[in-house]
Amino acid sequence: MNCPVGLSCLDSASGWSNPAIFPGPGGSPDLFNACAGSSNFVNVPDNFAGFQLARSGVGYGGVFVYYPDFPNYREFAQVELTSPLSAGDCYEVEFFVSPGDLMAFAAADIGLALSSTRISGVTNNLPLPLTPVLTNTAGVINDTSGWTRVHGTITAGGGEA
Repeated sequence: MNCPVGLSCLDSASGWSNPAIFPGPGGSPDLFNACAGSSNFVNVPDNFAGFQLARSGVGYGGVFVYYPDFPNYREFAQVELTSPLSAGDCYEVEFFVSPGDLMAFAAADIGLALSSTRISGVTNNLPLPLTPVLTNTAGVINDTSGWTRVHGTITAGGGEA
């Protein structure tokens, strides 16, 4: 991993990428890491979104899921799985969410989608043409001091990577 030097550096985390074209009309997910230093917008635990310790390790990724000036604005992050999923097999999946305490909005329907190919070239911030395999169903996630676990069991269609 390369230490993030500012905003929009999710690609600095090994394996992680932004499916949108950036710079450009696409969104810009952020990488937050303790190596960024206290004077940087993307430091951990103090950064432009507020104060949040890493759930584990020294960093985390961040996305905007709503922006009032552009109601359809969203940011996305993606990573390749270590091996493709096998058709018909069940898998436990999970991710963790913590809204920034300096942000005015929190998410309810945040989810996780799987695909057989890496998504690229997205030229807007509208929802991706993917059906989530896991969506938060517990209502608005507004715990800014900790991390909320979103988890479930999925049955693979096969080839998701």
